[in-house]
Amino acid sequence: MGVFYKEKGKNDKALEYYSKAIEINPEFSEAFLNIGIVYNDKGNTNKALEYYQRAIEIDPEFAQALFNMGIIYAGKGNVDKTIEYTQKAARFGHKKAQDLLKECGISW
Repeated sequence: MGVFYKEKGKNDKALEYYSKAIEINPEFSEAFLNIGIVYNDKGNTNKALEYYQRAIEIDPEFAQALFNMGIIYAGKGNVDKTIEYTQKAARFGHKKAQDLLKECGISW
């Protein structure tokens, strides 16, 4: 249901359902990712980072969460963390991360 509300632009309702999903399954990494996406869309990048980090703690190979962290750090001007998280995402098969690093001449 959270995805449905997010797609309809009802972020607060989406947060409610993602939070319920976490109550049911506290190890549901995708729900943490999705909450991070909502907070990022709302402009709260620090809160988004917290949720992406939690998703990665649950699943250290969660490429989308790693990539999203890299994107936020890029927006914050933190080049080292941008590269670090983008490389991790690329290593776990994230195609956009791989393409981005390749364009920049950075290995992963």
